[in-house]
Amino acid sequence: MLVAIGVLIMAFWYFSPGILKGIYDAGYQTGQSIARWLK
Repeated sequence: MLVAIGVLIMAFWYFSPGILKGIYDAGYQTGQSIARWLK
């Protein structure tokens, strides 16, 4: 169980720059859309 968690954490850290950038970009786009819609 701990080994599986460790592997997941390693994979997440290895791929996280791309994942975080994707999440950040999506969140930024959504925020811009909402802000524009609210105005």
